[in-house]
Amino acid sequence: MEIRSALDTLIRKLQPCRARPVILMYHRVADTPIDPWELAVSPDRFAQQLEVLRRVRQPMRLAEFVDRIRNGALPDNAVAVTFDDGYADNLVDAKPLLEAAGIPTTVFLATGYLGRPGEYWWDELATLILGQADLLGQTSPRTLELMIGGTATAFDLGPWAPTLEDRSWRASSEPVTPRQCAYLDIRSALRDLGEDERQAAMETIRSSFPAHSAGRGSNRAMTTSEVEDLIANGLITIGAHTVTHPALTDLADTASHREIGASKLACEAMLDAPVDAFAYPYGEHNDNVRAIVEGAGFAYACSTQPGPVRRSSDLFALPRIQVLDWDGDVFEKALRLVSVGG
Repeated sequence: MEIRSALDTLIRKLQPCRARPVILMYHRVADTPIDPWELAVSPDRFAQQLEVLRRVRQPMRLAEFVDRIRNGALPDNAVAVTFDDGYADNLVDAKPLLEAAGIPTTVFLATGYLGRPGEYWWDELATLILGQADLLGQTSPRTLELMIGGTATAFDLGPWAPTLEDRSWRASSEPVTPRQCAYLDIRSALRDLGEDERQAAMETIRSSFPAHSAGRGSNRAMTTSEVEDLIANGLITIGAHTVTHPALTDLADTASHREIGASKLACEAMLDAPVDAFAYPYGEHNDNVRAIVEGAGFAYACSTQPGPVRRSSDLFALPRIQVLDWDGDVFEKALRLVSVGG
């Protein structure tokens, strides 16, 4: 409601403006009760957003979008749609809507998660800390003690079980409860760990919620065969998003080479064609990471820096707009604000 109100206020002050090319970033098409990072767009609202794109924008494949940047022929109203991570709902819920709208899409895959049961660790953590105990009617632990970098670290969850305030809280807002603060601290600590140590920490957290049932259905990553179904008719293609979704700026060069190169090879094996597109996990990159991505043979890479695309945009740090769970009207206004901001 606050987002819509702010947009409405700005729109009333705007004059008609020239569109600016944009790359849109999605993660999930799903209805999910706990979503602190606002990664999910409901299927109904996604359908509304696609209708807006058909009406006011010129959708094109990301590869064509980049080619037109290079040759100076990118239309002002061009748009490319991308998804990060590789959730199963990209196939189950997003693909039918994309096919109905005829809008091409690139899905960036964290290839090490393909075929794993259960949720991505960041989703499972949010469910456990911000909602699991309350949703299951069980007692929540007051403290979690985790091994972080070889040191036992205690995180205080507060004296109460999570509430509706915790379940509906968004990380774009300041944390106001001990549990929200603990969630952010734990997520930050786990993000910086190696994959094995992070999984060990997650197992410790799971054991503190014995009634927890790991997410199934579309809350998980796709399997390899599901990725093949996703790309079967050519409307959707794939790009690389590393193997284990680390913050590449925190890794040594050897590990970065492995994460970037192995994900490229895995994607090419599924696509049976070269893969030119890469997206930085968490959007984090620097000159060194950028050089490794380019050296691995990618032709361009997407960041999470918001804004329109310009002729001068760095092809290895392309800006993207994260799309929130907006209805069609608010989504169209958001696109207009990007144009004004450009």
